[in-house]
Amino acid sequence: MLKEIEIGNTLNFAAQPISLADLKFLFLFCPNNSGSTVLSQYLAEQLGAYLPPFGNFEGQMVPSVRDMMRDQPWRKETIFDWSFIRAEWEKKANGRLFIEGSPPNIVRSKEIAKTFGEDSTAILSISNPYQQIASSVRRYHTPGVDVAKLAAPWLRKANLIREIRERHPHFPLFKYDDFTRDPRIVNQFFDIPVHTSKVRGKKGSDGENIRNMRAVTTLFLTEQEIDAISTELSAKHHLVEYFGYSVLTGKNLLSALSQDKAAVIKARERRVAWDARQHPSADKK
Repeated sequence: MLKEIEIGNTLNFAAQPISLADLKFLFLFCPNNSGSTVLSQYLAEQLGAYLPPFGNFEGQMVPSVRDMMRDQPWRKETIFDWSFIRAEWEKKANGRLFIEGSPPNIVRSKEIAKTFGEDSTAILSISNPYQQIASSVRRYHTPGVDVAKLAAPWLRKANLIREIRERHPHFPLFKYDDFTRDPRIVNQFFDIPVHTSKVRGKKGSDGENIRNMRAVTTLFLTEQEIDAISTELSAKHHLVEYFGYSVLTGKNLLSALSQDKAAVIKARERRVAWDARQHPSADKK
């Protein structure tokens, strides 16, 4: 079960109180394709912080550290020089609070705590497994992919988020649905005023400002694909349920989300465009 977090109580990695003025880094531990780009933008906007303007606003894309941080970033055995990375990030921030939301960081939260823990804090986030998987299919794969196999990466990353939360129960968790429903939960937690938001979201997401894209994103999947994903998720349903989600049938999930007719139309357009892609091997024929 998720625990309630005390509002306005900013703590570092060791659970020691630290003021916003003394924070050097704010880490967002969140799987890829789960809303980290929008949340990072909002955090920087509301806190008046520095957000690296590279790629999808992630520290891993800072030019001086990119080669290191993009070298097999999801492989836990890959070693990063965090002291060097910190120094480079501090140069970019130039005294401002640095917002860092590179998704592969969830693999290395222990190493990050050693280098950044004293004057840094973190928040956690995650999104519905069907939404995250659907987004990954559309962005990184081509027709013919075994969609069911993408349940395993979600489960692995969700487990990493759970482990971080168990080590640092004082870090808040803002789920995608909760955040998009009311972004002010971030302001309430940090006890800061709400500033007018101009967040635009990730490139290619079609998201304008902060809005819940769950229906559009998930309806990209077919009923059969959802059923295949559910078969894989059901083996670890307790992990799914830990975050307040449920393993559903394709029929029930599509029925619930299809009430949004505009989302249905947009999702179908995306699927038609995706189905028209060539399989990578076709380019070699």
